[in-house]
Amino acid sequence: MGFSGWAQHDEAIWQEVKAEAQTRARKGLAEYSSHFYGSDSDARVIQRARTNARLAGIGELITFEVKDVAQLTNPLPKGPYGTVLSNPPYGERLDSEPALIALHSLLGRIMKNQFGGWNLSLFSASPDLLSCLQLRADKQYKAKNGPLDCVQKNYHVAESTPDSKPRW
Repeated sequence: MGFSGWAQHDEAIWQEVKAEAQTRARKGLAEYSSHFYGSDSDARVIQRARTNARLAGIGELITFEVKDVAQLTNPLPKGPYGTVLSNPPYGERLDSEPALIALHSLLGRIMKNQFGGWNLSLFSASPDLLSCLQLRADKQYKAKNGPLDCVQKNYHVAESTPDSKPRW
């Protein structure tokens, strides 16, 4: 039913607007040159993501992989730069506190060593865990995830200089 049950709904106008939007979407997809990469350690999550991307008509724009954060590598080491988006575990979902600290510390090291020049955006209910990244957030936004108070922090990862050493 939805808005089609609205008293002023005009089905002919709706069909015209919808057809125009679908034409523009097809044209935009045909001209789109960027690519997305998605990964998770849980194969079920990746399968759901693949299905959702396919149903949204963008499945061919995304390469999905089942892998742990320890296996994360820069898919574009010679550029261009991109953005890494993540909702890492923060205790409400999984893992013990020491494991979560280690995971966030590892993510911070990987970002510094492999993703210099990139942006990173993380969503979490634990600002303390995000401090384990040892990165300085450029911006942060408060949000809710159901009853949880959360934060989205955005970072710009500095490019390493030729004489800088890996921070492992």
